[in-house]
Formats: sequence, C-alpha cells, structure tokens
Amino acid sequence: MPKRRFQQQALTNPVRTVALVVLFFAILGSVLAWFAATSLVRADFTRVVHSAQESRSQELQGAAGALGQSLNAMQQAPAWLGKVGQIRELLAHPDDAARVDAANLWLAELPGKLSMDLAWVMDATGRVLASSNYRSELNLIGDRYDFRNYFREAMAGRNAMQYARGVRTGEPGFYFAGPVRAAGRVVGVVVVKVNVERVATEMMTPGLFVSDHNGVIVLADRPVLRGRTLTDAAAVYTLSANERVQRYRQQNFMPMPIVRRDTELFSGLYALEGEPAPVILLSTGIPDIKGMHVHTVTPVRSYVHLDGRRWLVFALIETAGILLIAFISALLVFISRTRSLRLQLMDANAELQRQAETDFLTGAAMRRKFEQVLQTEMLRHRRYRRTLCLALIDLDHFKRINDEHGHLAGDEVLRQFVISLQARVRGSDLLGRVGGEEFALLLPETDPDQALALLERLRSDIAQRPVIWNGTQLRLTFSAGLGDWHGAESVEALFARIDQALYAAKQGGRNQVVVASPVDETVTPVTE
Repeated sequence: MPKRRFQQQALTNPVRTVALVVLFFAILGSVLAWFAATSLVRADFTRVVHSAQESRSQELQGAAGALGQSLNAMQQAPAWLGKVGQIRELLAHPDDAARVDAANLWLAELPGKLSMDLAWVMDATGRVLASSNYRSELNLIGDRYDFRNYFREAMAGRNAMQYARGVRTGEPGFYFAGPVRAAGRVVGVVVVKVNVERVATEMMTPGLFVSDHNGVIVLADRPVLRGRTLTDAAAVYTLSANERVQRYRQQNFMPMPIVRRDTELFSGLYALEGEPAPVILLSTGIPDIKGMHVHTVTPVRSYVHLDGRRWLVFALIETAGILLIAFISALLVFISRTRSLRLQLMDANAELQRQAETDFLTGAAMRRKFEQVLQTEMLRHRRYRRTLCLALIDLDHFKRINDEHGHLAGDEVLRQFVISLQARVRGSDLLGRVGGEEFALLLPETDPDQALALLERLRSDIAQRPVIWNGTQLRLTFSAGLGDWHGAESVEALFARIDQALYAAKQGGRNQVVVASPVDETVTPVTE
C-alpha cells in the first residue's frame, strides 16, 4: 500500500514527492550527520593531542635529563670545594684572621668563575666562618644554619641539595652542601647557592616548571607559578608551620590554577587560568634527583576552533547527504513514473489489442483472431496428434427479430446468446463472431462425439431460455454444422466443409446440429 501510494504521489506531483522525501531524510540524517561529524572531529583532535603529547613528552624527557645533569654537577661542587686548601685550613684554625681573610677572598672569586650566586663555609656547629659576600651588609658570617636539612645531611657525610628561601635576602634558590673531612670525620660543611633565576635562565626550557619532593613549584619560567603547589593536598602540609616558613617563607600555599577538563570531544586535558584553550599536562622525574619532577603545560590551540570545525564537517556531510538523497529520490520518482507510464501504455495497448480482436457488441472473438487461434491449434493438433473440432452456428430467423422488434432487440439477442454459450463452454474453447448472426466455436482436445453432445446441450438450453425484450419473450434456436479437422485439410477447406453441414441443418428445418462428413462423403443431418 505505501509503495502504491508513493507511485501515485510520484505521478501526480513529482516535485512535491521529492521535496517531502528529502525533508524526511534530511531530518533523520541530521542526527547521523552530527554524530559522524563529532566522531570525525574527535578522531582528528585525538590524533593532534596524541601527536603533541608524544612530541612534548620527548622534549620533557630531554629537558629533565639536561636539568638533572646540571643539578648533579652542582651537587658535586661542594665536595670538590671541601678539598681546597684555604677551606681546610680555615676549618682547622677558625679563629685565625689571616686564614679567614684568605678563605673569604678565595670564595669571593667563585661566583664569577662558576655558575653560582653564593658560597660559604660552616663549622660543625652550623656557624658561618667565611662567605663569598663577606663585603656585603647582608653577609652570612656569624650566622648559624644548623636548622637547615642540607646542613644535617652534609654533617652525616652525604652531598645534599635543598630548595629554600634565603634567611637574609628571602630570594629562592637551590642549596648544595657537601661535607669537609679531616682525620676521617666531618669537620665542616661547604654550601653553594644558585638562585632560581639563574637556574631558570641557564637550565630551563621555556614552558617547563619544576616541583620539589613536597609538591611545591620551585622553578618556572612564569614567576606567578613559583611557590604554588600542584594540588590542594600537597606533601608540604606534612611539615609543621614553622618548617614551612623556614623553608619557603610562607605558611600556606595556593594550588596551581589548573584543573582537569574533560570535554565532549576529548578527555584527559586540563584548563589553565588565563589560557582559553585546554592544555596538556605532562610530568616526569629528574634523573638522580630524588623527589623532584619536571612538568610541562602545552596549550592545544586547535581546540578553540574545534566546535566550528565540527559544524563545518556537519554542514558538509548534511549537504552531501541531502544532495544524494535528492538525487536518489528524483531517480526513484523517475523510475516509478516511467514504470507506471509503461504499465499504463501496456494496459492501453492490451486494451486496444483486445478491442481489435474482440467483437465490441457481443465480446466474442473477431474472425481474424478466431482464425489465428484456429491455425495455432491446427499446428498443435498436427504435432501432438490431438483432436480438434469446429462448429459453425447460425441463429434461426434472426432477420425476423430485427424486422419485428428492431435492431436494438437484435443486438440484445446477440449479446445474451454469446453470454449463454460462453457460460457453458470451457475456458480453452473459443467462440468467435464470423458474420452478422453467424458464430464459430473452436473445441480443442474434443472428439466429434463429445462436441456433438455439447452442441446438443447448448441448442436445447438456448431453445428453452427465451430473451426478454420490453416484456416480450423472444425465443431463439440455432442451426449448427460440426466437424473435426483432418491434418491435411486447409482452414478454408475445413470452413467450407462445415459450412455445408450448417447449410444442410438449415435446409433440413433448422434448430439442429449436422455433423459434416469427411472429405468426399455425403453430409448427414442430425435431428433432435
């Protein structure tokens, strides 16, 4: 039913049909197009992110390695300085002014030769004996730093490194400490400080930042990040308030302004304060520097235009889909119209052929059609040796009906006569009108005895069923000639032989069937 309705709609209004189909599938396809656009853009953005992560991760590993090498080299510097004669003599004679002056002069030359900002020597109690800034009002001589972790580590015989802010200057830096030994025991400590700015300038790659083992950002090219923590629950809060103040010169720490940002198009990115695009956060440890990590934040700028790209891809898919649907719909409508028109043309041709082969008044076959079927049956009879009978039927006194009751009555008699005969013969039998009131009945697969019995029944039925016309009963009878076909006989000879039998029936008193004798035999009438 929907298919027939579509074909009818396509025939009556093809433009409207195409428009409705396109509209329906456009609405339905919008959901699929949006899903496809999202999937395509997400897959493309995922490739971009993974590529950036891989590239940035390699850079991060390289930077962490380089930074680790530099810090390790600095960590070895105090141990080397502890072997210098001026330092060892100072620790052996801490109250000798000449040795103090010599050590101060020697230390003062170090910042210009090495990448450091300050160096000093402490005795076993943590008191500063000499310092490279001895000329400054903020010199460290006489101060005690036994509370520093790096001092305690060095006195335990280990090289140490610690991030802290200076007690006097408040400037952040990395403190590298090494023990000075004499007679198998640690007699003092040498400390080298490298300011954060120097490390950031000389060792750091732009975009990186470093956190210590307490989770505090101690090194970054963006000063606003220094002194912040990576999370709210950083390890720095395991220290006492006094320890936090001593080391970082602050008791509370602001977390870094970065939060996890999972979006519709990607998960695993972060949002950084002041950065419109989401960022990739990567972290790695610094080789041989326990507890310190290098981090990088990489903005994914393409994300800003991602939604616009999705709309563009959606528009392209939707447009392509609509054009494809429109083309297919137009093609289907064209095919449907063409098929429907072809069927109509076939029906019209069939009707024309039917009209050409059928008598318009009675519905019986025309003489030409009848003879074509007869010839076909003759060929079949000859090939398969089947029986074939032919009867010629003529209405008795038909002219009298026309004269007494008019031609309309005659036409009605002919119609009723054909209807009666066709109702009583088989579907394989053929009734044809070969003259005004003369008919031919073709009876395939019927022997003469069967054909004669059939015609007798037809004749009897017709005689007993008058046609009612304007309240008047018009009684009918017919005369018939009957014969079977012999394989060597032509159509004309067959018709002529059976026509002789019909003539004999009419001459013999009508309302009877006469069987035509075989060729060269006398025609014998068959009476009631």
